[in-house]
This record gives sequence, structure tokens and C-alpha cells, in this order.
Amino acid sequence: MTEGAIHQGFVLRVSEFAYTELEQILAKTRKEENPLLLILDGLTDPHNLGSILRTADATNVSGVIIPKHRAVGVTPVVAKTATGAIEHVPIARVTNLSQTLDKLKEEGFWTFGTDMNGTPCHKWNTSGKVALIIGNEGKGISSNIKKQVDEMITIPMNGHVQSLNASVAAAILMYEVFRNRL
Repeated sequence: MTEGAIHQGFVLRVSEFAYTELEQILAKTRKEENPLLLILDGLTDPHNLGSILRTADATNVSGVIIPKHRAVGVTPVVAKTATGAIEHVPIARVTNLSQTLDKLKEEGFWTFGTDMNGTPCHKWNTSGKVALIIGNEGKGISSNIKKQVDEMITIPMNGHVQSLNASVAAAILMYEVFRNRL
């Protein structure tokens, strides 16, 4: 069962991860003063997803939304990297991110994307209902999703590298919202 992995004499088989329905997350956000939702557009690295979930728990994110196709779901690697956060942060899988963004806007959410060109994160107005979109590790946010975003946010950088790891960028921006709401 372990396929050669170190198991210390114990093996456990568990059922598949149970995702939360989007409507359940929206019902939760209706009761919150200034909810923050995280939308992950096409992330493929399970370590990034796990790390993002861990930070989402630390910063009071109301829920995480991921696409069903062309993206990583909750796997054993994600669960291990998240170190328990998957038990506390609701995660919804949706078929269509574009339709989900329309639904969030109907619920009064402002949508923010991440890009090299945009409003510097330290000047970002994080008040109200916020939906933050983090793009794919290589391509960023897909072009059709970019068209629906209310504002693009950038993390100022001064070094030679032109981008940050998706989980690092997500953490910086989650903490920017968290900090502004303290």
C-alpha cells in the first residue's frame, strides 16, 4: 500500500477529500463583515496549494475556490503541506471560474487579480468583500478572467527576478488584507 514509502508500521486508507459547495461558502460570507475569498486560477503545484491553504487559515480567509479542470485538487501532498489547514478553510471546486466571478459580483464582491502591472499592493483598498485571484505558476491569470477583474494588484519588486512563487505572492497579499483589517 505504501509503494516503498516510509510508513513507521502504520498505514491508513481514507475517503476522498470532500469539497465544500460554492453556495455554502457564499452563505458563510453573508454572515461576515468583510470576507476575503481566494480564487486560484489554474495552479498546478500541490506544494503551492498546500502552502496557500496554510496561509489562508492564518489570515482568516473565508474560503478558497479552485477550478475542477486543469488545476491541482486536494491531494495527499496538498494535505501534508497544508498541515491541517484543509480542516479549517472551506475549499470549493467549480466548473467555470468566469461564471463564479459573475456570481461573486452579484454577491457584492470586488475582484482583484495579480499581475506585473497594476496598483501596488500597499496602495490597495482592501475594504469590503474581496475576492483575490492568484494565477497559474507560469502563465498567471488567464486572459478571459483578467477581463472580469475590477482591479489588478502588483507586488513591487526591486531585484532581478521578475516574479514571485504563487504561494509567496498569495501570502503577501493575504497578509496585506489581514493587516489592513486589524
